[in-house]
Amino acid sequence: MRWAGVRSLALLGIVMAQLRTLASDGAGSAIELRPGTNRFGRTDDNDFQILDPAVSAHHCVIEYNDGVAVVRDLGSTNGTFVNGMRIQEAVLQHGQVLRIGTVELLYEESAPGQRQAHPGLGTARSTQPIRIAPPLQPATATISSHQTDHVRSCIRHIGTPAKWVCVKCHKPFCGNCVRTTRIGMHEFRSCPDCNVSCIPEHEFRRQAEMAQTDFFALLPGAFSFPFAKGGVAILVAGTIFLGVFEVGRMVLKHFGITFVHLWLAYWLSVIMIVGFVFAYMQNVVLASAQGEDRMPDLPELSSFWGDIFVPFFRLVLIWVACLAPGFVVQFAISPLASVPVYLLGLACVPMAVLTVSLADSIRGLNPLIIFSGIAKVPVPYLVTCLVFGAALGIRIMSELLLQYLPIPVLPVVVGTFVGLYGLSVGARLLGLIYYLNKDKLAWF
Repeated sequence: MRWAGVRSLALLGIVMAQLRTLASDGAGSAIELRPGTNRFGRTDDNDFQILDPAVSAHHCVIEYNDGVAVVRDLGSTNGTFVNGMRIQEAVLQHGQVLRIGTVELLYEESAPGQRQAHPGLGTARSTQPIRIAPPLQPATATISSHQTDHVRSCIRHIGTPAKWVCVKCHKPFCGNCVRTTRIGMHEFRSCPDCNVSCIPEHEFRRQAEMAQTDFFALLPGAFSFPFAKGGVAILVAGTIFLGVFEVGRMVLKHFGITFVHLWLAYWLSVIMIVGFVFAYMQNVVLASAQGEDRMPDLPELSSFWGDIFVPFFRLVLIWVACLAPGFVVQFAISPLASVPVYLLGLACVPMAVLTVSLADSIRGLNPLIIFSGIAKVPVPYLVTCLVFGAALGIRIMSELLLQYLPIPVLPVVVGTFVGLYGLSVGARLLGLIYYLNKDKLAWF
């Protein structure tokens, strides 16, 4: 094979490795892995900074030694994938695709002289991190209705239907004009002019039309969003998972009065429920903020700390930060004076969920960002808050009414399903608020 010689060179430690961007707007088409540790994440203290809300602050690391690259996930929220499969640790092989957030990187190996490293990306450590941008969203305010109405023929072959559109330059191409890279069973297509990812023409049109649509025009679709494209199965699976822990929590709470040692199991069940729910909401917010039109998968449960406890801690901190001022006013001044402060804090909770989800960090819990965000989109945000409030009210009412039926677990199951559906709709609206107002909010 062509790469058999390259593999044998690994024994001599002279194999070179690079990651080539398949769907990125980064500076250059390839980055060279450095010997030793290569850290990837969203913050600037990584070796390779990926500017993508779906990427964790410290997402993954690639250890490259003696011609062998081992990628290891660092407990990221959205996971690290190799050829579409989520991994905790894996050895990268030539031709495999590494996905971090929404950025896809093709792993390539070669002997010295077989390729030229990208200018400025040597093997020596630099003082500044190398930044990789996520795929540009084609549905931005710069796309006019004239463009979307006339994306019909290839820009190089007039009269030939366009099947692909570049996400950067928005040029339409036929299947013969785009660059196609086959990796295993998958094909990746890129623009022949700017070497950035191309998406199907119908998907480009959908996102472009969606970006030009008013929030209230998308509002009805948010209520059907949890049921679209496999969403029912996700809701049912989530209901079963949460229902089991909810029933367990109720049983442990009942017997915990007698058996004190069961309170530890009770609080563990609470952490599981709250952590799973917030991780689920984060997934929906991120998918909606990126213009996706289908429900994301349920949160991974491979790590209790990263997948459950960290989301639990973030949600608890959000509630504490939003309600703490009211608590202080209640005891420092008077209970009556604390009522408007509590209401203001409650009104800030959904926006805090949005900022923390997009930042993937409690650093998103910044009062200036939260209040300015509310001020910039007051009406859509008010509607979203009302949806969250209605979902909570309907869940409580359904559980109260079903308690009179002789089926013990029915109130829990129905209440959990209704609550999960309501959270899905609310999280969808939060993501759409950001998607439709990126320039106005100017957070990232």
